[in-house]
Amino acid sequence: MKLLIIASGDYFSSYGGGQIYVKNLVQFLKERGHDVSVISLSVESIDLPTTDERMVEGVHVIQLKLSQNSLHVKQPLELQPFLLDALSDVINEIHPDVVHAHGWKYAASKVCDTLGIPCVITAHHGGIICPNGMLLNNHDAICNVDLSMKNCLSCALHFVPGGNIFAPLISHLPQKSALDIAEFLKSRKNIPYISPAFQTPLGIADKQAQLKTLQDLHVNIIAPSRAIATALKRNGIADDRITVIPHGITPLTQEPLELGLPDRPVRFGYVGRVAYAKGLHVLISALKLLPKQERYELHIYGEGANKSEKRYATGLQKDTQNMPVFWHGKIDNTQVQKAYHSFDVMIHPAIYLEVFGLTLLESLSSGRPVIATRCGGPEDFIEDGVDGFLVAPNDAVQLAQAIKKFLDEPSLVEKMAKTIRPINTLEKHTDDILKMYLNFRA
Repeated sequence: MKLLIIASGDYFSSYGGGQIYVKNLVQFLKERGHDVSVISLSVESIDLPTTDERMVEGVHVIQLKLSQNSLHVKQPLELQPFLLDALSDVINEIHPDVVHAHGWKYAASKVCDTLGIPCVITAHHGGIICPNGMLLNNHDAICNVDLSMKNCLSCALHFVPGGNIFAPLISHLPQKSALDIAEFLKSRKNIPYISPAFQTPLGIADKQAQLKTLQDLHVNIIAPSRAIATALKRNGIADDRITVIPHGITPLTQEPLELGLPDRPVRFGYVGRVAYAKGLHVLISALKLLPKQERYELHIYGEGANKSEKRYATGLQKDTQNMPVFWHGKIDNTQVQKAYHSFDVMIHPAIYLEVFGLTLLESLSSGRPVIATRCGGPEDFIEDGVDGFLVAPNDAVQLAQAIKKFLDEPSLVEKMAKTIRPINTLEKHTDDILKMYLNFRA
């Protein structure tokens, strides 16, 4: 079968679980004997578009860079004619049996519908229906309402620098006036605080236009968890167009727990981006609720990826200077197994809708139980009280109680480790996706 995978961002990047997942999936599809091509598309500050084609481990990779000089101020980026035309040309040239989009989902859906090529997209994160990309509202709770200007404006402004200051004014503007102002500012030089805040309605309108593309066209959506499937249905995606296919990983090797419990501290670990939505500030608050005599360590593997996340990480590092919290920074793939084997229990304190949670699967695979929030994905493969504990998101008290269970009964670590069930493998995940592809050829 001839397959075309559309990557999110730079295909060669290792930032985030999504990029690593796509590369692994491509290699598995190639190993099954399929003809796989990859498009990595970006819009940049360049004068002319450029195309870089090469074979990488038997995969035809096309890096397509388009010039933002062609942007039309009144259209969402993914529905810009120059982008759709460029994508259409590449897809037409390859002429695949199936297109599977992990990035540029709305553009891929529109182009494939025009060309009559089956299109599958994977909802890797809440950005498929959320202007902020996280399905996290302005009260730090997981969003449970549908996309609309009324529902999303105050929330979206909350995450924009200075947005809360202008929120009362922008919220009371008629929608047309708000959008006209946003369009005007978008075409002018940036005014700090004012431009980002007053352009926020435009971001919501763009997301509505993109969502309508998914609602109207015959695109098939893979939801990695029941939680994101529910959110898609709430936003008007037909039930028969959504297939829940959990992610899978290549299982890690299992190492026994380090000897010494209960005479040594219980070691907790976190692996992932150091970002506000990941809830590390809630975890630190939970540790501060523990009695001072408790013996534990928290090992954090990861770092902030942008200015905002780096500021967040720096603040947490200062806040934990006198606590048994160890910051190890970003680790590469060769160090992942060693990181999981270095601790006893993984903690995943996310406060936003985590569509899946690949690091949790890695922890279970390595034989380490987990504490996770009920943030979406984890509920599908963690059994509360058996191979870990599930707690409410953004609840430091519940999180502290779950941590204390392991501190009060360190033997619980080994007990739970023995009850961990086989994880969903990338091999099985690939089989499930291939079945979906093959349905289009039946």
